[in-house]
Amino acid sequence: MKQEHTLREKGQALFLAALMVLSVFAMSAAFAGSAAAAATDVSLTSSSVDAGDGSATTGITVTADESYTNYAYAIVDQNGDVVASDDTVLETAGNSHTFSDVAVDGLEAGEYSVVAEASADAAAATTGQSVGDFGDGNVEAALTVNPETHSLTVNVNEGDGTTISDADVTVSQDGTEIDSASSDSASFDLEDGTYTVTVEDENFVNTQQEITIDGADDTREIVLGEYGVDQGTAFQGSDVTATVAEGDTVELRSGDADENSFVSQFNNDDGTVTIDTSDLEGDYVLRVNDEDIESTEFEVAEQTLDAQWSSDSVVRGDSADLELDSNRQGYDIELTSEELDATEIQSLFGDDVTVSTDEDGNDVAQVEDISSSESLTANFADDADVGNVSITASATDTTAEDNATISVEEQGDADISFDSSTYSEEAGDIVEFTVEMDNTDNGVVTIEEDGGNYWADLYVEPAEGEDEVTVQFNTYQAGHSDGSAFSTENDDANVDVIDERSLDAGDDTYRLLPGDFDMGVHLTGAQDSDNVPQLGDAGDYEGDNPERVDTDSLDEVGVATLVLNDRSTGDATVGTAPADVDLEDVETINNETTVADEIAKDDKAVVQFDASGVFGYLSEWTNENGILDLSSLEEDENLDVALNINQTNPAQYESGERLTGEDVTIVTDAENNRIFAVLDTSENNIEAGDEYDASLTIDGENYVSSYSDSDDNEVSDTSFSVVERNIEVTGDFEGDDDEEVLQVENGEEANITGESNAAPGTDVQIRLRATGDNPFLETQTAEVGEDGDIDASFDLSDYDEGQNFTVRMTDDSGAEDVQDEVNAVLVEDVGQPHSVTVTVEDADGNAVSGADVSVADQTETTDDDGQVTFELWHGEYDVTATHDGEETTGTLTINDEDDTTDEGTLVLGEENENINDGDDQNQDDNNNDDQNQDDNNNDDRNNDDNNNDDRNNDDNNQGGSDDGSDGGDSSNDGDGSDDDGDSEDQPGFGIAVALIALLAAAGIAMRNRA
Repeated sequence: MKQEHTLREKGQALFLAALMVLSVFAMSAAFAGSAAAAATDVSLTSSSVDAGDGSATTGITVTADESYTNYAYAIVDQNGDVVASDDTVLETAGNSHTFSDVAVDGLEAGEYSVVAEASADAAAATTGQSVGDFGDGNVEAALTVNPETHSLTVNVNEGDGTTISDADVTVSQDGTEIDSASSDSASFDLEDGTYTVTVEDENFVNTQQEITIDGADDTREIVLGEYGVDQGTAFQGSDVTATVAEGDTVELRSGDADENSFVSQFNNDDGTVTIDTSDLEGDYVLRVNDEDIESTEFEVAEQTLDAQWSSDSVVRGDSADLELDSNRQGYDIELTSEELDATEIQSLFGDDVTVSTDEDGNDVAQVEDISSSESLTANFADDADVGNVSITASATDTTAEDNATISVEEQGDADISFDSSTYSEEAGDIVEFTVEMDNTDNGVVTIEEDGGNYWADLYVEPAEGEDEVTVQFNTYQAGHSDGSAFSTENDDANVDVIDERSLDAGDDTYRLLPGDFDMGVHLTGAQDSDNVPQLGDAGDYEGDNPERVDTDSLDEVGVATLVLNDRSTGDATVGTAPADVDLEDVETINNETTVADEIAKDDKAVVQFDASGVFGYLSEWTNENGILDLSSLEEDENLDVALNINQTNPAQYESGERLTGEDVTIVTDAENNRIFAVLDTSENNIEAGDEYDASLTIDGENYVSSYSDSDDNEVSDTSFSVVERNIEVTGDFEGDDDEEVLQVENGEEANITGESNAAPGTDVQIRLRATGDNPFLETQTAEVGEDGDIDASFDLSDYDEGQNFTVRMTDDSGAEDVQDEVNAVLVEDVGQPHSVTVTVEDADGNAVSGADVSVADQTETTDDDGQVTFELWHGEYDVTATHDGEETTGTLTINDEDDTTDEGTLVLGEENENINDGDDQNQDDNNNDDQNQDDNNNDDRNNDDNNNDDRNNDDNNQGGSDDGSDGGDSSNDGDGSDDDGDSEDQPGFGIAVALIALLAAAGIAMRNRA
């Protein structure tokens, strides 16, 4: 603390001067007749204490030049008067003594001297006497009693109680700074008095408070008002209010706190500034007292407002919506019109609009708290003026406004009709029909069976703003359950059953049978179903069914016919779909499923059952997506329509898997009379090799008998098997069985093919990879085709002929990856597969239809002409034909030539060495050309030239490395690198390809020489 005590210093100086005088002239007065005192020093344990501290003490130690028994001290104020003293007589003389815990808490603030003596007869001075009377030979020490202080704690925070760290707090008195600190909670020790506390922070409005300390500690909470604006984003035309300190100099600047330019200045008399944004747009900040305040940044944006009617025109007595869209949420609008005053606008829009009087005394129609997207419904009276009505919507606090105009027209004649003249469905299914309305919002529908055995009268009302209602008529529920046979999927529309003929007769329950039904639709003029006239309304009515609608009093304006046909149970078909496809709706099932009775493990098996007349019954468990949810069935509850999938080849002593509707996904397609059972073969303990029967059973006693004279069960069933998932790379392979190499053309559209038993549509990843000196990696995703084929095209034109690589196909859709990888080589040209037609005949030369012909893992059945066609690459194949238990075999040879069509005939019951047509040229070219034999095998000179020339052998091995690599190989691939067939980076089939090429070249050379 910074305290100045000038008066005390002057008093101390005067006191010391007096002591000097007294020590010279007056010391003998205190101890007259006694020996001279011999105290040499006095010291204090506490030379500075606080006034008002009730426990303040000090220790006084007096030291003498020899041993004495008597010691004394006196505390003397600045006037030289003794304010406290004490003495002691020791039992044994000593050369020092300490007066312990001398109480000084009663002394007033100021400077004091402690005077002491030691002698044979030293005695305490009397309080109040002059120090000059104390004695001779004394010594002294200074004692300071500090003024009493109290703690002032200043806590700095925002209005919500959030502390403001590092605020500058300054305490001053009479314009002189006493102390300062930077903290959210600053403490000061102050004497009693009045002080000015100033708190400053660059982001807040500075403030001052007068605080008085009066004998006690004090804590003050000082709240800083933040510099700021009331809107971070203001819409053009609204006012922005800024909070500053009274008297601050305020400028509006365009930009932000880091970079800005001057716009205007404001008067600031009360600590607030109001900014009109009508001419502003963009980002702004306030500069307060030459400092840009970040917390005052704000943006001015233009409010958009779009007003339009929901329709271009409206008829009298109808309604339309005024649709308002804006980029602003929560604002008020004013509605004005050239055709309507404020009161008429309120009548048009109802309670949404309030009317008030503005400052000029005019009525104003307003709508408060509009959302960014709002619709106001206008109800036009039956006698509304015909013509245009223009409404202007204006934001009350910005410049945003828009205008919308609607044409009010005369109401036309009311009309109501069906959307079709004939409806047809199977008994037990759900009939759907739509009632269309024009210039009316309700009607009555009547349905009556020929002969009057069943009828139903309905009140129908479309949803607000719509002019039609679609009705679902569940013919299975007809005549039962209090009218629940009729419904609509639109929750905002109404379908009320006024009356319906019951088909319950005691303990017997009847279902609506196939037949013809008359349908009528009537105008009512009624507001709801309770106001529709009924036959019983007439007091003298004595006929049956008094609750039936009195159609004679209504205007029938539309008719239709409903035909209910006989229900049936049809066939079952099996299909498959990819493993990763979710089949939960009819559209996906139709698009993703392919007919197949062998299902690759992990794919979806889809069984389609054809059945009609059951969908009304199943509707109780069918959700809006057509999926059957059977979770609500009790454990022992059985359906009259049951689905089962049972394994037919369980292991010995095992029962096999028995799957029910709860184990599969059942999707109904009522429109096309189909029920799909989707089975995931990756679940339910299904394994490759399992065989299953799938059946849909319609209970004869409880269901079939309700629609026919039969009580036999109706069953739709089929079977399928689950097979091991596989994939194979196909194409033109050359070499023996152990070293077959796929021939791939190094062109822009090199074709890579394969086969898979996975469901068509399954994704297959194809990878082409070469290592070594000329590595490459090509990848592509292809799909399994309808016939299990896989086809992909690669641009391999940048790679050299003779390049070795691998082709890998991977199907990762199942639980485990399935893949096939083969060795391949790039060649200049690849042959094409041959289309081979095999004809099966009996011994008399007659074509045999229905024979199973197998070639190269492919099996086809002959048509009426006894023929089947295969796609085969060149080579020799075994052919087997089976008919009526008789099996016949033969061979088929396909030559690698330009003609890619071949034919062969297999005769049942005979030996068929070669079933080709017997093309002599083909035979000669391949087997009987002696000259070719000589050229290729018997030319000793060629043999010598190619195999026994030591010099050539030496020449070709010059420069060979020690490790046996062929460093002198003369075949260069164009990039300067040597092609080493034994290199670690080359596939092992490289040497075989090279040898084949060399032998082919030798044969060509010998033929040319011949």
